Amino acid sequence: MTMTVHAWWIQPKRTALHAQADALEATRRELATARRAAARLASVTPTIRTLDKRRTILQSAAASEREATELLRDVQSLGDTPDLHVTAFKPAAPVRHDTLIEWAVAVELEGSYGGLVQFLREVADYPRLVVVSMLRVRPADRPDVSLMASCRVSTFGPAQAATDAADRSMIRVPPAGAIRSREDSLR
Repeated sequence: MTMTVHAWWIQPKRTALHAQADALEATRRELATARRAAARLASVTPTIRTLDKRRTILQSAAASEREATELLRDVQSLGDTPDLHVTAFKPAAPVRHDTLIEWAVAVELEGSYGGLVQFLREVADYPRLVVVSMLRVRPADRPDVSLMASCRVSTFGPAQAATDAADRSMIRVPPAGAIRSREDSLR
């Protein structure tokens, strides 16, 4: 009779108890993992807040398409001073990045070093986000001009600022890893 009670009553209870103990251990492991994740989250939260504030500031400084056109015209007028003259102003096609659109112009200037410095200061003080890149300065070939310079001036705006017409003319930059080699595409 003891064997029958053991086989019918005690053994199923013992098996159920072991299953519950295993489930409890699994729950404890999940809880420990969640606590570690919460601790990491607490250390990352200030960084997230800082980055979100920076994103908000940059979005408020970003230009719409109309503002970008005006801004690039302003850059041309900033370069036309008694000490500096714009010799070429070549707008580039807008480039769409993941969440931004970049409007850029290639600018060629000639004049004095002081005029170039003043131009760069005025661009830096512009109330919108403006980036000067690929700045090249070289001595001028003519005696009446001290230097010749070329640069790329860009401004950025949110991707939703593009109109349908501008969207059709836009150069699309593929996401990282999306470009395949010719050999990969032939496979």
